[in-house]
Amino acid sequence: MPSSTDVTVLIAARNAAATIGRALRSVEEQPYAKILLLNHASTDGTSEAARRCGVRKLEILSLPADWTLGRVRQAGLESLDTPLGIWLDADDAFEPKRIPLLIEALESDNSVLAFDEAHLFDGPSGRPLRSLPFPAELRSSSDLVRCFGRNLLPAVGVPAFRTDFAQRLGYDGRLQGAEDYDFLLRALMQESRISLVRAPLYRVYAYLSSLSRHLHHQRRMCALALSKHHPKKVQARLERSGLEPAERLWVLVEFFTFRCEWRNALETLDRLETIAPRWECEPYETWRRTFQRGTLLLFQGDPFGARTSLGLACTLRLTAETLNNFGVALRDLGQEEQALAHFQRALELLPEYRDARLNLEAPGTRHITPLPLRTSPSRSTY
Repeated sequence: MPSSTDVTVLIAARNAAATIGRALRSVEEQPYAKILLLNHASTDGTSEAARRCGVRKLEILSLPADWTLGRVRQAGLESLDTPLGIWLDADDAFEPKRIPLLIEALESDNSVLAFDEAHLFDGPSGRPLRSLPFPAELRSSSDLVRCFGRNLLPAVGVPAFRTDFAQRLGYDGRLQGAEDYDFLLRALMQESRISLVRAPLYRVYAYLSSLSRHLHHQRRMCALALSKHHPKKVQARLERSGLEPAERLWVLVEFFTFRCEWRNALETLDRLETIAPRWECEPYETWRRTFQRGTLLLFQGDPFGARTSLGLACTLRLTAETLNNFGVALRDLGQEEQALAHFQRALELLPEYRDARLNLEAPGTRHITPLPLRTSPSRSTY
């Protein structure tokens, strides 16, 4: 087990004066070497608020306002002089013993990254909301290749890591969001050894102002991260993972969907039918394929085909996302009254559903949910 002098906690902060004390105190309560605060051109006295906490061995690095999140994270890596590091967001906090347990995972598994589960809290009130465990799809670390389809980690941006590995991999300075997802994907493509610590050791505090809540921006950044990886190389990586053929194809469907490559996604969905026809599948899988086909046809500009598939999906399994996307197809076909009724029904099933709310409030908008909503607990309804 390494000594506390081997670890640096890195905190990227921009206008975090109201929350930085909570973050710092959560680190102060457990073994650590020092804290490196990356002050990203804050104008609210973040650095001063941090110094008033009286935390030992606090170092503050001031960074320019025009830097992206990727450049800020990269600057943090380049400043490290300890062999191990751990990320912490400025508006979140560590649970007790997070540092020693993550470092123990790195050491015992001889891994270069370690991720854990989380608890979700409402930011403004501090009220506990839900636990965020790893989803059932992540049966082992080898299943992390599923993240080429969608991010499955409850706190992808705050792992423990070996500094030499992280510095070699680096962060993409072009990314203003999803820079942590991009980091993970490149680590997976290198087949890096990654630990999953099945314990909620991190506290996520949700705020509406968080950049990660800007879904369309996040989707663009995720698409940019995914665009770095050639489909054939991703397919080869999936084949080496041990996933079943149908599971691998689903990851590729999601991969192409997030890259906005609708034809490729539809062709991959067709390949799924050749190895396991829908009529041989369980009800959820049948609905999932039907929903996805209708959604992809909607993106491709075929509202008639989308209406047929999504209408069938509604009979198979009535969900908020099916109703919403069916409503968009109806809106595209000029059936506005019926479309509004579908958006309203979607909100009755899921009151926090953003796409349906925006479609209901603004006539003519087309907020399409690209993939089935998560069924496992997550940071939001997406």
